[in-house]
Amino acid sequence: MKLTSFYIGDRSSYGIVTDTGVIDLGCLPDAPDNLRQALSQLGVDGVKALGHKLMDPYVVTLEVLALLLTAALIGAVAVAQGAEVNKKEDSDDA
Repeated sequence: MKLTSFYIGDRSSYGIVTDTGVIDLGCLPDAPDNLRQALSQLGVDGVKALGHKLMDPYVVTLEVLALLLTAALIGAVAVAQGAEVNKKEDSDDA
């Protein structure tokens, strides 16, 4: 098992390296803040257990759903702000 630390945007995280990518363990609500804490608090077996928890299809589905809902909300706000800007520009032209 290979472990790694990395950044996603401005968030630091850690995970397990697989053949197809990295399992992000830092995204779990009960996960330690960083790889060093995870290893000291949980040990290697505990970190592996976090990986198995994330591989549970229901956990993955909920994480993906949360990301999709966040993206949808951001998109809705952007559209609303864009409509407001367009409305203001139209009223300024009149």
